[in-house]
Amino acid sequence: MTAPTIDAFLAHEPADLIGGSVRPLKGDAIRSHNPAAPDQLVWQGGSNLQHVDDAVAAARAAQSAWARTPFEQRIEALLAFKKLAAERKEQIGQLIQLETGKAAWDAQAEAGILAGKIDITLDDSAGSGRSRVAPFDLTLSPTRQGSTRFRPHGVMAVVGPFNFPAHLPNGHIAPALLMGNTIVFKPSDKTPAIGQLLAEMYLEALDTVGAPKGVLNLVQGGADIASRLVTHESIDGILFTGSWPVGRRILQANLDHPGRIVALELGGNNGALIMPDADLKATAIECARAAFITTGQRCTCTRRLVVHKD
Repeated sequence: MTAPTIDAFLAHEPADLIGGSVRPLKGDAIRSHNPAAPDQLVWQGGSNLQHVDDAVAAARAAQSAWARTPFEQRIEALLAFKKLAAERKEQIGQLIQLETGKAAWDAQAEAGILAGKIDITLDDSAGSGRSRVAPFDLTLSPTRQGSTRFRPHGVMAVVGPFNFPAHLPNGHIAPALLMGNTIVFKPSDKTPAIGQLLAEMYLEALDTVGAPKGVLNLVQGGADIASRLVTHESIDGILFTGSWPVGRRILQANLDHPGRIVALELGGNNGALIMPDADLKATAIECARAAFITTGQRCTCTRRLVVHKD
């Protein structure tokens, strides 16, 4: 059976998406292949450092208007994305499988949690993330009253990983948009097609509420693009998922920017504790599953076994 081409998934040819414009990327600096069929080219395009500056400028220009957009309207944008994610779940899963080489069930599972992340983001029950940024008043003394209000932080750089190329960036993008921030998103250079699909879906959802152009922007590329983005003088925060060495370099590069949010989701070093009363057969099965699911490329995979001496 012939594998689907990239045209079956994306609205545009390989491109950066900046300020409402499509910037085609010619060349072959960035190439993604299906790891399960290395001869199968999935996405191919160039990269452009100037596009980083343009994307940050577009996000900056849109930020004030997006922050003034009524909260209910921003909710509607996320609900529109949720609807698209649910409707296109199978297609999203197919592209994840094609570009990452994941098993079909694993790829479809990732596609399925995109809509669920929107529900989590919009949940305002006690203890939820949204409830923790709700305005509140407090009494400071019999004659003094305090009031706390949260405001958008500004332009956020989102740098995504290859192992969950849709789910993990989505986990940064959705709450950032809800709170009135604007985004410059750089996907992993191993999964540019999935990154472009995610950006196209968000832009389609934002258009349904008349969001300003530039609320979300996409730039493709490798380490040079990422480095320019996370050290750009006009960003206000970095939301990064990836390796410990890269995360450490990002943190070090931003030590002189104390007002800049640097949120790093890095690798894990997870242990499994095996007690004397454990069912050893079940334990062996679960430890193997936990260690090698997604070929061991999850930050939650088991790396150590701590076995009771008895």
